[in-house]
Amino acid sequence: MRTLCWQDILILGASQDHFVDYRTVDKLIRMLTNVRSLTFRLMTEAEQASNHCNCGNSRLVLDTVTDWIFMMKRKR
Repeated sequence: MRTLCWQDILILGASQDHFVDYRTVDKLIRMLTNVRSLTFRLMTEAEQASNHCNCGNSRLVLDTVTDWIFMMKRKR
């Protein structure tokens, strides 16, 4: 299955996620065709954000998303 998408995409992963194995992100990326841009950020145990939904370091997650949004706005 392919998904058509023409916007900027940010995918956040967690190295020790007990629901979603980050090593399968390549399958998701291959499904996203025609994206304007795609960014993948893997949160790690060293950052205390390696669990599902990056629990443990919500500040890092929010900063990552905010920085990404501002980066996308600067590109336009």
